[in-house]
Amino acid sequence: MKKIILLTILTTSFLSGISCSCLPDQPTGFYENLTNQSSTCVVVFDYVDYTSDPNEPQIGYFKIINALNNMGDYSNGDSIIVYGGASHLCQSNVDFAQNDTLILNLNGVSYTPQLSNCITSYLQVQNGVNNGESIDEITSRINLNIVNTFELNQNNVIQLYPNPATNNITLGKPANVKISDLLGNQVGNYTNVSTVDITGYSKGLYIIKFDDGTSQRFVKK
Repeated sequence: MKKIILLTILTTSFLSGISCSCLPDQPTGFYENLTNQSSTCVVVFDYVDYTSDPNEPQIGYFKIINALNNMGDYSNGDSIIVYGGASHLCQSNVDFAQNDTLILNLNGVSYTPQLSNCITSYLQVQNGVNNGESIDEITSRINLNIVNTFELNQNNVIQLYPNPATNNITLGKPANVKISDLLGNQVGNYTNVSTVDITGYSKGLYIIKFDDGTSQRFVKK
């Protein structure tokens, strides 16, 4: 069963495609590894958890679509939580719509205690559509560089490709599948198919479920 991983990143702004990171201490654990190794992942923005206190962080929730370079065993469908910093440090507005495709890039991020320079050390969060770096433009890079040990460790998982897709999704072997949106609404039910026609689906993130209880996510672009 696919695990859900939470990566917490304290940032001070989601505006203008740049989120400055002002962590007070050195990062530890998985995030420390990410800062030491250039890593990029493609994510879908889910929602924001707003608080009524302007001094409390605003929280943005993202879902990983694909991981590049050194993301280790953090696989498609895992979660990233991004915290927007308190307003007395920096603006904490979030200007993304649900299911927007984003590129989360931690390339070259470095930290020192009491970091305050949001120019030289930052976490770049780009809107994949509005900033011109759409899914179409990076699909080839994803296919060449993706590190997804979940697939390597779960040989029984039926593979999907391409992902993201526009017209059809091909399964690694024929299967019975049900497709639902993120709200849990079933939008498709197919028996013993090796190709699924998604031409009529709206753009966004979907969950495809198999008879053996496993499921995967795919993006209709």
